[in-house]
Amino acid sequence: MKGFWKLTGYEWRKIWTQPVVWILLVLFTGYGVYSYSNIQADPELKQVYSYITGPLTQETYETVTTTLQEVEAGKRPVEEEAVTIEGEQLIRQRVKIPQWGGSYNVGYLEQAKYDIEGLMDFEDDRVRIVQQAQKNMQKYQNRPDRLYDYRYNELVYNQASNRGDLVLMEKTGWWNFTEFLGVMRPVNFFDLTALLLCMVALCSIFTKDDECGFTPVVRCSYFGRSTLFFAKMLCGFLFCVATLAILRLGILITLAINTDLSYITAPIQSLSNFRSCPYNVSILEMIVQQFFITVLFLFFFFLVGALAGVLVRRNYISLGVQFIVAVVLTALSLRPDAAQYWNMITNKTSNMVSRQADYSQMVGEDIMKIWNPGMAMRINEYYDHYDYVNVLGFPVSRLALFVSWLILLNAILFFITWKLYTGQRSDHSLVRSRKKGRNHEKSVAHSV
Repeated sequence: MKGFWKLTGYEWRKIWTQPVVWILLVLFTGYGVYSYSNIQADPELKQVYSYITGPLTQETYETVTTTLQEVEAGKRPVEEEAVTIEGEQLIRQRVKIPQWGGSYNVGYLEQAKYDIEGLMDFEDDRVRIVQQAQKNMQKYQNRPDRLYDYRYNELVYNQASNRGDLVLMEKTGWWNFTEFLGVMRPVNFFDLTALLLCMVALCSIFTKDDECGFTPVVRCSYFGRSTLFFAKMLCGFLFCVATLAILRLGILITLAINTDLSYITAPIQSLSNFRSCPYNVSILEMIVQQFFITVLFLFFFFLVGALAGVLVRRNYISLGVQFIVAVVLTALSLRPDAAQYWNMITNKTSNMVSRQADYSQMVGEDIMKIWNPGMAMRINEYYDHYDYVNVLGFPVSRLALFVSWLILLNAILFFITWKLYTGQRSDHSLVRSRKKGRNHEKSVAHSV
């Protein structure tokens, strides 16, 4: 065991002594922090939400709606002020609210009313779903031919009944964080950067030792081979975790400084993007789940590079194989409307994207959401609506199937790479070095 930890430390230092690792890590983290440093809610909007943030109450709803009704009816005086936004002069209305003290932007009060009514509509939908699921359960209870339908409705009933109370909050920070994690982009840019960093940093972990002649020294026995292999694998996995953690934490800390990220333990359905999420998890729990799923995805590419490195023993070939696999899987994971989103990102079209058919109904995309590891870069789409598959009469979420397949795929690659690495002849590199030595001796003799 002592030898294992020594080898692990050696491999860990070998990864971090590469200058390219530090250059890419600083560049990617700096870009992420810079991208989010200017994302912050208007101070006046934050002021409005400071009075209404939290579990929805009747008092909050009446205060906002009554004020707006009186403004619309002309029963409450408003103050007008001219403001310049992006070179355009606009007129804002402000109204005093005695309960809160001071005056507040009417437009932001309307936004708060919209959010409040959204939560109220969701609660009405939840009650309706629970009632409908109960009716369906009674309908299918004694129907052996509709056993799956009964189990599915039972699942929906339990999830909707046990859902926690939603929280009203100012969501500027969370919206931007979840958008960059895949909701408003074809793929997650920051997961792509983490993937690129891991590919560049780890592609040589199984090739550099062979090139410098260190491998035959350690692998002179069977146990030496396995010990070195597991040390390399552990370092690769830990590097995937560290890389993704640095990128995500940098973004979250930046957002926490600029925006309100309170109520991190609120149900995920509190965010309108995830209003139809089938899982009863908090915002924090979803972030943690997505983090570890993405780590499995990064580790998959490390295993692909490791397998290529063991087979060809060339650094650039290992990196090239990973790059080709990444391009293919990313292309397969793109939405049919990816071109529209690209034009939107590059400001070539309006931010309003026309509604498409429900992607969960597309057979091709359903297949990709189970078997394509690249779908990890669109992980949010597993959380935005009910998506279950009939497996032996039981409803199983497509996310669970995707994660199970990703774990199995990693296990298969791990096993194949281990068998090939430990089965290689230990004298391969020694023979090659002897040939180099003979050629060197001949050249020296000839020169003499």
